[in-house]
Amino acid sequence: MSASRTVAVTLIVLGSACADVPLARVESVAGDVRFEVFVDEARTAQERVRGLRDRTLEPDEGLLIAFPVVGEVCILNAGVDLDIDAIYAGADGRIVAVERGVLAGDAMARCHGDTARVLEIRSGVAAEVVPSDVLVLR
Repeated sequence: MSASRTVAVTLIVLGSACADVPLARVESVAGDVRFEVFVDEARTAQERVRGLRDRTLEPDEGLLIAFPVVGEVCILNAGVDLDIDAIYAGADGRIVAVERGVLAGDAMARCHGDTARVLEIRSGVAAEVVPSDVLVLR
């Protein structure tokens, strides 16, 4: 089943419950959709520190971590039980960096500048994402 068909099926199954769940989409510069995921948002300092600890993610889910200022942002996967991809985006949504295949429990800090948000998703979901793609929130 194609990725777009999977998303459509998910939307139908979840129905009206999805109306309040934010959706993040990554688009190429040409406007092609790379993927879409339903996101939980981490906006407070406490939520950002917790990150994905004690959480699970389905392939169509992610954690969107929003920062109060644009700057260098470091993430690590210590205390997390799943491998992830991390997409760093600036205030305008342009992707500035992608970290793929960050292993579960990895305590190495991965830092990138000019970042306003980080989207953490299951490893492999960001396989086609490149810097200059755009993170769009709906």
